[in-house]
Amino acid sequence: MFPDISEGNVYAASTFKISLAFLDNYGLSEFKAEAEKMPYLQQEILLNEIKNWITLKEKLPMLMKLIFTVWKYKVPDKDYSPYFSLLAQAAFKLCELKLTEKECLHKLLWIHKMTMSLKRRDLESGWSVKFEDGRYYYTNTHEKRIIRFFKI
Repeated sequence: MFPDISEGNVYAASTFKISLAFLDNYGLSEFKAEAEKMPYLQQEILLNEIKNWITLKEKLPMLMKLIFTVWKYKVPDKDYSPYFSLLAQAAFKLCELKLTEKECLHKLLWIHKMTMSLKRRDLESGWSVKFEDGRYYYTNTHEKRIIRFFKI
């Protein structure tokens, strides 16, 4: 149903401009105009990750909406890709769960807030925020810490 990336449909037109034709190939034409306005860094993440996301099939448009929404929120360093790629990965993981778009967005916005609380050195050490089993976690390859919320 979805074209294979090795078919030559996806390519970088130059080092500064990415061809977004791959969005047409995956039935995501409605997102092309908005994607063209994005910085190169975000376009590159879309290009590199789309092959992992096609497993969502009918949830792919929902994933794109979530990513495009969360990427509009403030990040500490717009030129530092881990913020954007971590948020895109979190959106993908949420879409894999049996959640509505509204529930995914709510959880993704919390993940955004918690990810923005991480320092750059934390991100470089592999820390990220995940939602699993009804809980939020700070996690890296060696550790997983539950994030708890307290009423004051």
